[in-house]
Amino acid sequence: METPFAMQVFGGDDLEEQNILSTRDLWDHMPGITLQEENGISDQTVQMRGSGISSVGPDDGQSAIGTYIDDVPWLNINSQVAAPIDYFDAQRIEVLRGPQGTSYGQDATGGSVRVYTRDPDMTQFSAKVRAGMTHRAHTDGAGRRLNAVVNLPIVEDVLGVRVSVSDRYDPGYGVIPGRPDWDNPSEYDTTSWRIKGLWTPTENVEAAFSYSHWQFEQDLFRVWHQISSDTGTAIMRPLENRFMLEYYPSGKPENGSETDFLSFSVKVDVGWAEFQSTTGIMDNDGVFNGDSSLAIGILFDVLTDNVTQEFRLVSKGDSPLQWLAGIYYHKAEQEVNGIVDVDYGAGWNQTYASIGFRASEAMSYYGEVSLL
Repeated sequence: METPFAMQVFGGDDLEEQNILSTRDLWDHMPGITLQEENGISDQTVQMRGSGISSVGPDDGQSAIGTYIDDVPWLNINSQVAAPIDYFDAQRIEVLRGPQGTSYGQDATGGSVRVYTRDPDMTQFSAKVRAGMTHRAHTDGAGRRLNAVVNLPIVEDVLGVRVSVSDRYDPGYGVIPGRPDWDNPSEYDTTSWRIKGLWTPTENVEAAFSYSHWQFEQDLFRVWHQISSDTGTAIMRPLENRFMLEYYPSGKPENGSETDFLSFSVKVDVGWAEFQSTTGIMDNDGVFNGDSSLAIGILFDVLTDNVTQEFRLVSKGDSPLQWLAGIYYHKAEQEVNGIVDVDYGAGWNQTYASIGFRASEAMSYYGEVSLL
């Protein structure tokens, strides 16, 4: 059915020709949309025309912009952040502006970004490899990108599997005053892979399965320490307190995140309408750290589990009366283990441990009727 909100679509060929391989790359081609990063590339928030949130840690608020992968929302426990996946081998990306609370189960009052991965080709075998190198000023070493995909038809026109792998390294940029041994403090390395299966036992039934794994390591860390009262310039400083040196002997911290993303969908054409069931499971383990001054060190380990289930029934045919109805369920749990170390001087240190657990569970019913 037709939608009342503005939509911009990037097809697979568009993504490849314009070298759009990540969320960062996409926003360079989207007017009126910005990408804000906290804790590096693992925590990216999309803003459309100023609508969005500014997140600063594990207590993020609800985002107005939703991100979806194959119709499954990419969620934190109570916020929506941009999925940090590689767009290599994507079928298309849809950017929708405007509220969509009646069109999709997960509310997105400002808009949404919907990524659809490429389905297996069940007719012929194919394989593709893409590699490249980059260089940035004021860095040591070169960056790299490596992407590969293999398509395997198992039963012609009935069953197929597609496997894609992506690896990216960026040497980063910047320097740390007083620590010349810290080369490229904001370098990051990401690796992801996905296996997707498609089964069409009849002309009216289609089932898809997808399992993705994504992980990253990044040296970039938050620092709010202001070293110049004259100029007000805030710059990165080395972590010198006892706590951080205990966890990072070199004094150089690392952020990291590892995510497993599973989705399963079934579509059934019943003639007068199409029924779709979509199940999503996401597990994420992220480690984030920061240094708010030379006396305070912060370390967070955040474990998040999400389960979503959505049922949709959408009208078909050329009737001027179009409708849809759906049920959406979401359950999430998050455990946050935090340690804060404060150096009061004169050999007096105090370490504070924080353990938090949050859970949410919600169900929504939605629908829409339009007369064209």
